[in-house]
Amino acid sequence: MATEKLIHDAADQCDWDPDMVVSVLADFIDEFCDPDDFKAFLEARVADEASDDYEEQDEEEEGADDY
Repeated sequence: MATEKLIHDAADQCDWDPDMVVSVLADFIDEFCDPDDFKAFLEARVADEASDDYEEQDEEEEGADDY
């Protein structure tokens, strides 16, 4: 799921401006997370998502070869 969609969904749920959601998330991260730990988490998550996308793309291409 795209980050922008998550931000807009959260904004819709809270009746907030998307910029406010980003601001609150930034404040939360600053208050409760070590920046290096959070960066490592994000990098791992992005790598995992990229791996999942790559595997899905391979499966779609293999399925297309069957026809």
